Amino acid sequence: SISSQVFLETFDPVKTLDFHDCCEIYKVYEGLVEYDLNGNIINNLCEKIEVSKDNLTYTFRLKKGIFYHKNKCFKNSQTRQIKAQDFKYSILRVMDQENRSPLINLISNKIKGLDKWSENKKLNLASYDDEIEGIKIIDDHTIVFSLNKVWPQFLEILTLHICIAIPKEAVEFYGNDFSYNPVGTGPFILDKLKKDTKKIFYIKNDSYHNKNLN
Repeated sequence: SISSQVFLETFDPVKTLDFHDCCEIYKVYEGLVEYDLNGNIINNLCEKIEVSKDNLTYTFRLKKGIFYHKNKCFKNSQTRQIKAQDFKYSILRVMDQENRSPLINLISNKIKGLDKWSENKKLNLASYDDEIEGIKIIDDHTIVFSLNKVWPQFLEILTLHICIAIPKEAVEFYGNDFSYNPVGTGPFILDKLKKDTKKIFYIKNDSYHNKNLN
């Protein structure tokens, strides 16, 4: 096991921009893409990216066989594979004004239909199950983003903690306690969190998909 001793505000990616929180979040969670040691953006949970000629449409093909950490939020199955729907859900959580994400402006006015959904959600006229023009789920392993205009930083934004894969089951199961019960696909699994001593204990994820880090 490993441990960290930091002042952790939250493990909930949409609710923080604190550097220390993000360092802990990246131990547990992952996104579609990430930076390598040379500062290049590379595939992480996706195996292929297709970009349209006009740079307005991005198609991501997810890797198969990547599972979330075992957790009671999944009930009898204990875990499940990541799905394209998880990334849509994560981004909608950022745009859900009820969550008061400090980074909502990073993706506002960028993806087709997303801001309209955000305003409707604020008025209780929208739900997480709604179809979004700019976030199409083709199947469990394919997600397509359509932008309002060319956004050269789009892949950079997808490396951020607000765009990682989150299982809806965990958010619904833990409710207000989700902030301290992270369920991701990353190399480490939260073992226990001692709020009084600010110490966080992790165990190694033996099922981690990136064997180079095992």
